[in-house]
Amino acid sequence: CIHQFAAGITVCFVNLFYGISGSWTSPFQSLLRSNDSPVGPLTESQISWIGSVPALGAMTGALFWHNVIDKVGRKNTVLLNMVPFFVCNLILCISTSYIFLFIARFLSGIGIVGSRLTETTLT
Repeated sequence: CIHQFAAGITVCFVNLFYGISGSWTSPFQSLLRSNDSPVGPLTESQISWIGSVPALGAMTGALFWHNVIDKVGRKNTVLLNMVPFFVCNLILCISTSYIFLFIARFLSGIGIVGSRLTETTLT
């Protein structure tokens, strides 16, 4: 019973990170455009890339998550799936460059596709 509870809580946290990653760009656009931005004022093109790059991460992540699921199992993959979200959020908190935002959003795309593939088979 405790293992099912732990798996359920983990899936909930992964879904929370999925939601945060999916909607992160929208509320931060005005900050990223301003002079008060920690990465300096960004252009519309740069903000568009930051919003779009998770799709590139998702395409990349789809190539390996199915192998991970088969090798380590669904529950363990849910735990592993928290790693890209954790690293993404850590980078977002400390980034001082547009490139770091780009990398963080790419990692969020890897986490997003991993969560979708894993949770649909686990629940």
